[in-house]
Amino acid sequence: KKQQISAEESKRKQVIRVKILFASYGQIPQAGKLPSPFSLLQKELEQRGHQVDVLGHHPDMQRVYLISQTRSGPWTLNLQGQSVPKAPIKERVYDEVFRYYQKYLPHVHPWIRWREIERYTFELILSLFDLGKYDLIHTHDALATRAVWRVKPSHVPLLYQCGGLLRHDPAVAAEVTSPDSLKARYVACEEYMAATSCNQAIVPSAWLKKVWQEEFFIPDGHSAVIHRGMEFTPFLQWLQYEPYPPVEKKKGVQIIACPPGLDFQSGSATLLDALARLKQQRDDFLCWMVGDGPWRGELEAYCREKDLTRHVLLLGERTDWPSLLAK
Repeated sequence: KKQQISAEESKRKQVIRVKILFASYGQIPQAGKLPSPFSLLQKELEQRGHQVDVLGHHPDMQRVYLISQTRSGPWTLNLQGQSVPKAPIKERVYDEVFRYYQKYLPHVHPWIRWREIERYTFELILSLFDLGKYDLIHTHDALATRAVWRVKPSHVPLLYQCGGLLRHDPAVAAEVTSPDSLKARYVACEEYMAATSCNQAIVPSAWLKKVWQEEFFIPDGHSAVIHRGMEFTPFLQWLQYEPYPPVEKKKGVQIIACPPGLDFQSGSATLLDALARLKQQRDDFLCWMVGDGPWRGELEAYCREKDLTRHVLLLGERTDWPSLLAK
């Protein structure tokens, strides 16, 4: 066993270790545990011997903290952290930005002012951390990307992994109700500034890359399509089990299984429109929608409106969705 550990250690030493910072404006709960798919990426990088630190908001949104995880041995993980309180900096930023808008841009909506204040505050907090010690900074949202780009040392490359269009974010979509409004133009500007404020961008689909090129004129070589990954071993294990809680599958009924989150970006409403058209031709199908999200109530109401309650089963959040697909 000692020989095996020694061999693993020597193999790790041969790899060039890279210090990477994952930065997000969003909340980072549970001592730096990231939401998928970033947690999977972090795990894979660390298994290859690289160091991945995580920076983001505390769940209370009152502090920004950086969590550093380093290994002192094959089984020992050291956790260190730095934290910056947000309120003292935001108070000063609020005074300056609000005064400027009142004097020069009084017509600008308070929601836009708030987003500007949040970005400037985040930038100033970022400047207090030692970003120069990293070989690469990897950002996960538009606001963090723009903020990091403005304060990071020039020699540290920035990679922006975009999860989707900013205007499709539920919180943004709730505010931007008109495509011709000042809010909509501001969000489009945020999208463009984030896409161009990096050395390289990653998008999850060819569709999003096309939108960037056609709407925002982002050069073809500036973004690369890398589809979201998954951990395959647990998926194969789940395929062997029956779903629990059990889900009945009636004979003669064709099952359409869809494991999205119930939000705008997942296209759930578009799927229901397609099912409504399918129902006009045949009646022998049932759609299992696996997952949950902020649109669940609206989708249930939409099912009733389209007379799809017998054809759509909202199963909620489930960890056994591979078992459901196998069934």
